[in-house]
Amino acid sequence: MKRWLMIVIALLILTITVGAQDSDPFAPYDGIPFGRTDDGAFVLGDPDAPITIVEFADFICPHCQNYHSTVAEFIQLYVRTGQARFEYRLYPIVHPTYSVYTAQLAECAEEQLAGGFWPASDVLYGLATSGQIGPDTAETLATVLGIGGEKLDTCAATAVQHETDLALGEVMGVSGTPATLIRNAAGELGWAYLNDQVMNRGGLPLEALSLIVTAENPDSLVLVPRPLLSILISTEGCVAPCWRDIIPGETPFAGVADVIRADRQFYEIEERLEPTDAQGVSWHSVGSGFNEPNFIVAGADGVVEIVSIFEASTLSLGEVLSVQSEPEYALAINNNNGGAILYTFFPAKSIVVVSFMAVEAGLTAETSVIGAQFFSEPRMKELLTSAVPAEWIGFEGLASYFQE
Repeated sequence: MKRWLMIVIALLILTITVGAQDSDPFAPYDGIPFGRTDDGAFVLGDPDAPITIVEFADFICPHCQNYHSTVAEFIQLYVRTGQARFEYRLYPIVHPTYSVYTAQLAECAEEQLAGGFWPASDVLYGLATSGQIGPDTAETLATVLGIGGEKLDTCAATAVQHETDLALGEVMGVSGTPATLIRNAAGELGWAYLNDQVMNRGGLPLEALSLIVTAENPDSLVLVPRPLLSILISTEGCVAPCWRDIIPGETPFAGVADVIRADRQFYEIEERLEPTDAQGVSWHSVGSGFNEPNFIVAGADGVVEIVSIFEASTLSLGEVLSVQSEPEYALAINNNNGGAILYTFFPAKSIVVVSFMAVEAGLTAETSVIGAQFFSEPRMKELLTSAVPAEWIGFEGLASYFQE
């Protein structure tokens, strides 16, 4: 009896496998427009759709595998009908080998066959779910899609779309997969904002996606983060060390916390009111990419003394210096992980710009800016006295900026 039961199970498995191979993998996408964005992301749906759902995902990620059925249902309900577009971003962060490899195979499926990315994604999710991702995945994928396996594997060796998508995800503060973001009618990328809450973790359930797509004004449910450090290259209006019309040494602290609370991209806002000592407010920002909070501190006189802002910005140190001119001093600190933090001091403006670099890459105009701190004049003098930074001698002077 047990032997016959095993035979029945085996036949059932064979039937399911053959049936899956005989089905047309392109069928779910028949008639749906497809293409790529200017920076290469894969997009499905009517270009005139008012809203675009953007998923950052990894084929090897179990949560992404589970979420794939939600995406498939969303595509049939809203993308096929022209109500929304769907954009897929390759975010391979789970497995050291196969996350990137499967992302490259999906990209190359499109290179070999127009529209091939979408059925390739379905196949890769199916293989990953059943634990069948391995060295022969390219051959399996090619067989199902009817394309050349050798060409697919050769293409995968140089496919790099995932690097573009990883960079975008880092700027937006994507910390895990799946992550669901939204492009509004203007094409700006942001997070869903539902029930007075920023939805910046995980894949949005179908009910939430439906609410966004069918809303009278979908854009009102999209939070597009405003860059915090763009003030460093601003030349009009409130310019550094002014931030959101807050100027150290001039602005009373009263009302500052209200400015922070009024911005939907700020959360975990904590205010400290101790007039006899110091007043302050701290907060986190959607998409900042940092665990440490931003903060504003006032002195005992109730006037703002320090504004400290950090984010994973797209600014380079060269861009900032082109506006702020050359700093007077610099101080570098090794983080013992192959990287270093560089503080550049602009005493006349009471500004400190914070940058990060890989020590091996050295200090260049392309070094990334990750923060800025604005001080009142007295606080800036105190800082220079206590920090004792080296004189700025240009990008080539990195070695002299490190303190023993």
